[in-house]
Amino acid sequence: MQAGNGVIFPSHLTGLVSPDYAVFEPIADVNVDYLGELFRSRSVRVKFRSESKGLGTGTSGFLRLYNDRFGAIHIALPPREEQDAILRGLGDKLSDLNAAIAHTEREIALVQEYRTRLTAEVVTGKVDVREAAAHLSDDPTIDALEADAVGSELDLAADDDEVIDE
Repeated sequence: MQAGNGVIFPSHLTGLVSPDYAVFEPIADVNVDYLGELFRSRSVRVKFRSESKGLGTGTSGFLRLYNDRFGAIHIALPPREEQDAILRGLGDKLSDLNAAIAHTEREIALVQEYRTRLTAEVVTGKVDVREAAAHLSDDPTIDALEADAVGSELDLAADDDEVIDE
């Protein structure tokens, strides 16, 4: 349904599917994971979008790529060995990026955990923030040095044994 927006993926599972989604079986020796990457590429999404029918424009709206139009779209398909090599190359190039994303997601989770814990400690009175709050400005363009000072006061209020360092 949303192939023009890149919502098209290979599946290695068998079972029931929704009638709203088409399921295709390759008729040639292809790497379906390669096809998934290819079908989500910008240039193929543009082709999908131009062949889709329905209401709306842009990424909003509801455009459907019907099966007959999907099969009529021509794409360049290299030999299977080249498809496999391209996927390996993508994996190599993206491994550092994926590791950085995983690390960032972990840091975000830790910051959210810290925020939740700090909020609970402020609400229960375990941490007194009245002095730090007195230094806050009503001006939304708070001075960076002032923000650092407030942050330092809050850091001092936290227990040293609960600080997480990655």
